[in-house]
Amino acid sequence: MVYEMYDIPLGLRGMHPNNSQSVVAFEEQYISLEDLKSFFNFAGMPYQDPVIIGKNDPTNPGGESTLDIQWVMAIGAGIPSYFWSVSGPGPVHGGGAYILTWAMQIADTLYPPLVTSISYGDTEQGFFDKFGNYSYIDRMNDELSKMALRGLTVIAGSGDAGASNVGEAGNDISDTDPTCTPMRPFFPSNSPYVLSVSSTFFSVNTLPICQQKFEDHPLVCSEVGEIAVSVRQGTHWTTGGGFSNLTATPVWQQQAVNNYLNLAAGTLPPSQYWNSAGRGYPDVATVGFNLFVVWGGNIVSIGGTSASGPILAGIIAMINDLRLQRNKGPLGLINPVLYAQHTASIQNLIFKDIVVGENFDGDLQARDSPYPTFCPYGFITQVGWDPVTGLGTPNFRYLSEYLTSLN
Repeated sequence: MVYEMYDIPLGLRGMHPNNSQSVVAFEEQYISLEDLKSFFNFAGMPYQDPVIIGKNDPTNPGGESTLDIQWVMAIGAGIPSYFWSVSGPGPVHGGGAYILTWAMQIADTLYPPLVTSISYGDTEQGFFDKFGNYSYIDRMNDELSKMALRGLTVIAGSGDAGASNVGEAGNDISDTDPTCTPMRPFFPSNSPYVLSVSSTFFSVNTLPICQQKFEDHPLVCSEVGEIAVSVRQGTHWTTGGGFSNLTATPVWQQQAVNNYLNLAAGTLPPSQYWNSAGRGYPDVATVGFNLFVVWGGNIVSIGGTSASGPILAGIIAMINDLRLQRNKGPLGLINPVLYAQHTASIQNLIFKDIVVGENFDGDLQARDSPYPTFCPYGFITQVGWDPVTGLGTPNFRYLSEYLTSLN
């Protein structure tokens, strides 16, 4: 279904020996190669071993890492893959604290993976609370900018608890507000040196009119498409997105953000709760709900922007492969070229615009008093880029044609 929705040719496999893709893991999240083999067997795909960097305990696989490695290798089929495991001292729920450790390891690596998916992070305020200032974010952005200069692409999920990041637990979300009125931007997904991805799910209610109820003649929409993951759309978590309080809107994103602010006027949160001049995120979206993995020998359903990141990473890694086959360099920081074509006529071919959904609410998995069921503020989807699903979901055929045509 994922291959079909994103127009990825069945049987497509990476061929270039210098290509690579990776997922990074923290918090003692490990993988089982037996689970990975079973996943490929159920998917009817040839198996290959990933390269494991760092510590791994195959007897104690984690759901996060299991999801990451299985789906990046399923989409980036045949591409040399790395499971990069980082551990070390740090604060409780130290996923965010370990991200810089990984970045320093990449800096010391001669040939690092060309594409990496990160499923971890914290709110900007959470990093401040841990370290007493924003120096950790500043240093991490410095390292991410170096990666971009080296031709590396870093992809990060936009979070699983809406614009406010309320109600989340077990994923290092700090200093969220039980009233869920302040927006709590999520780092590193909102870094200007990261390709930020949010989550959709498959639905037939993909147009605003499909959401309407008519007494006499109910409208039945039958074509399967995608809408934003959110509690209000019936899921138990909400895809993240919003605007950074620390980083200004990049030049390459300014036109898209201005367009959104104009279209969304009258629906936006009160200005005191968010920064309209900040870096908007996500940049794009992919499906992230109700995907299967093999975990502990069992087939289970799982999801999150942690699924969207590896799926997008596999897509970008496959396009890198096509570029390398043509003696072109890897994509690196891809964001400017994606936004550059945003107003072009090919925009509606490269990305499917998601026009149903919002990210008001948080995460019901961890919901407990005093957290409310629904949050009063957030962002809604609009035509074009929006801080819910970005530019939309990719069409591999047209995206790969566009990106492989660039020098």
